[in-house]
Amino acid sequence: MRHLGLVSALLLPMLGAGCTCSGPAFGRDDAARICMTLQACSPKELNYIFGGSIESCTSETSPYLPLPGTLESNPPVKTGLEQPIREVYSCLLSARGDCTKANRCWALSGEGGSCTPEGLERGRCEGAVLTGCTRDGHRFSVDCARFGGVCGRTSFFFAAFNACGLERCSADRKPVCRGNSVEACLGDTLALADCGRVGRRCAVPADGGDPQCVGDKSCSGTESRCEGTVAISCPDEKESRLDCSARPTYRRCESGRCAYSGNECSTDAPACEGDAVRFCQDGFIRRFGCGGEGFGPCDAGRCAAKS
Repeated sequence: MRHLGLVSALLLPMLGAGCTCSGPAFGRDDAARICMTLQACSPKELNYIFGGSIESCTSETSPYLPLPGTLESNPPVKTGLEQPIREVYSCLLSARGDCTKANRCWALSGEGGSCTPEGLERGRCEGAVLTGCTRDGHRFSVDCARFGGVCGRTSFFFAAFNACGLERCSADRKPVCRGNSVEACLGDTLALADCGRVGRRCAVPADGGDPQCVGDKSCSGTESRCEGTVAISCPDEKESRLDCSARPTYRRCESGRCAYSGNECSTDAPACEGDAVRFCQDGFIRRFGCGGEGFGPCDAGRCAAKS
C-alpha cells in the first residue's frame, strides 16, 4: 500500500506512548500472572509473539499485538486488536496455571480444542470471524464484529497478518484527521494514532502532503534530552514530547529516552528461589510464588503448569 511508509513513520514513535487519561489494562501483578500462564501453557507462542521471556511479556511493547504489561485502557495507537486480546488476557488470568482452562481462552467464539500448530499470525478471516491454530496447537477464533470491528489484513511495519481491525480500508484511502488523531490504513484495516500522546497535533504539514502528527516548536535534529520525566526528541526539526511517567512501563527519562522504571535489574535470567520465580519486571526484581498462585512448582526459572 502506498501510504504504508508514511503510516509506519507516524506510528513508530507512538508505540509505548502514554497518557494521564488512561492507564494499564492490567496491574503489574496481574500482568505477571498472565505471562506466567502463557509461559506454562503456550510456551511456543510466548517465544514468538510475546517477547520470548517473562521480562519482555510484562515490560515491553510488540509490533504484533498489545502485551499484557503494556496494554492500555486507552492506547495511543488503536488498531482494533485491543478489546479482543484484553478478553483473552482476562481469561488467562483466571486460569491460574490450569492449562485446560487456559487453552480454551483462545476461542472467544466457536469451540476450542486441538489443531495442527500454525501461529497467531497465520489466522484466516471467515467473514468477520478470525480463526486459526496457535503454535502450541490450540484452536483460536474471535468474532471481530462482537467488538465493533472487522476481520482483515493488517500490514504493520515488516509484518502482515489477518487480525481484528477498527474498520475496513480501501487501497486509495488517504490518511485524514479524526479530531487530534491520524486515521490511516494499515493494509486493509484502519488505525488511529493520537498525536497528543507525543505533544503534537494532527494536521497537514506546512510543505503539504497527507495529514500526520505535526509539531509546532522548531528544534535541532541533534537535540534529545529530558525535562524531568518528559523525553524530548526532534525527529523532523519539530519538537516531540513524551511523558514517560504516564506510560505503563519505562516510566523514567534517561538520556532523552524513556527507560526502565526501576534500576534494580535489566536482563537478569529468571531463577527459582524455593517455590518462587525471581525475575526482572520493568527494572524491578520481582518474586512470583508458583504454588500460591495455583501453578505447579518452580522449575528451571519458571512455574510449571498445574498438574
